[in-house]
Amino acid sequence: MTRPNYTIFDFEKFLNQKRHDFNSYRKSGIQYVNKKLIELGRTLGEYPDIWKIKSNRVKGCTSNVFIHIYITNGKIFYSGYSDSEIVKGQLALLINGLNRLTPDEIFNQTEQYLTDFVKNTDVRFSMTITRANSLGTLFQFMKIKAEEFLN
Repeated sequence: MTRPNYTIFDFEKFLNQKRHDFNSYRKSGIQYVNKKLIELGRTLGEYPDIWKIKSNRVKGCTSNVFIHIYITNGKIFYSGYSDSEIVKGQLALLINGLNRLTPDEIFNQTEQYLTDFVKNTDVRFSMTITRANSLGTLFQFMKIKAEEFLN
């Protein structure tokens, strides 16, 4: 998906759409929410073994999670891998939303939008406490990595 002028406002719209989607899934039951999260995780592209290095490993997750980051034309791009299908779905949610934002937008402007998303989305009810915390752990890792690109 090409989004050359993607901004923090597009990130907010993206989360609002996902909030609507996940809240409507809840009517079909928690298993359906999990199914949709797993399907979202399957949208992640391949993650090369060469990127499965210590500096890309997310600490604090019970599953194996790796996130690779690079910057092109001032925009951040993430790729990710998890051996847990639910966490992979969370990772896909974050990657799809954060890719093409600037390091400044990710570091300074996204956290409140994500906090509001979690507070107002039924997806949190479909997770164990460990998995619910993993979304925050993933985001914090991605935010710290984006900070490395701030001027």
